[in-house]
Amino acid sequence: MNASQPVQKTGRITLREATRSDGRAIGRIYNDTLPPLREASLQATSPQDEPQAWASGICEGAEQRAAQSRIETIPDAMWDGWVQHHEEQRRPIWLAVEDGKPLGWISTIGFSERPNAVCTCELSIYVARAGWRRGIGSLLLSHALENAPRYGLDRLMAFIWEGNAASLGLFRSFGFEDWGCLPKVLWSENVRRDMHILGTVIQMPPRVVQGVAPARARQPEVECVG
Repeated sequence: MNASQPVQKTGRITLREATRSDGRAIGRIYNDTLPPLREASLQATSPQDEPQAWASGICEGAEQRAAQSRIETIPDAMWDGWVQHHEEQRRPIWLAVEDGKPLGWISTIGFSERPNAVCTCELSIYVARAGWRRGIGSLLLSHALENAPRYGLDRLMAFIWEGNAASLGLFRSFGFEDWGCLPKVLWSENVRRDMHILGTVIQMPPRVVQGVAPARARQPEVECVG
């Protein structure tokens, strides 16, 4: 989804919380968003060019380096356990569905396993190619911001790759601010990339602020008519 493109909302999109049976569909959407595998640059490097990478053994050959820098698909079976983990940790995943077919999702990922970080989470959004430029990412993000307090969440973050202008534009349009940058921590398609950290603070209900977390209840479906 490109933030610079006009939004075209068509049909009826239903937002609902994902269940374990949605694991395969969630995985297919993720894999569908990955760029097609293309031959990465095979330009040879030397210890002088990348001393740390050579020391760690990832630059012993151009082919090996290229292979390790590609974004790989994740098998369907692995997503079932991923959804189950979200349920056990009280971290919802919301699906955008049209005519029974999931087109996108947003997940709340625990920022840290530390008990005192339970009010903070990372958001991840993926929209299948068939749903691009239809405002589905905006619908999902808006829904997550509205419902996060129900799960005791008031600090929401997004970790976005350098060069992902669509995601940066989407989150910033909802008031997310730049909270930091992890320089060159990513390795993709034979290139080192930064990881941008965006975040926002949302108002919590008084009883949550006082330390009483809201009860966990599955939400009803929400229809968004465009």
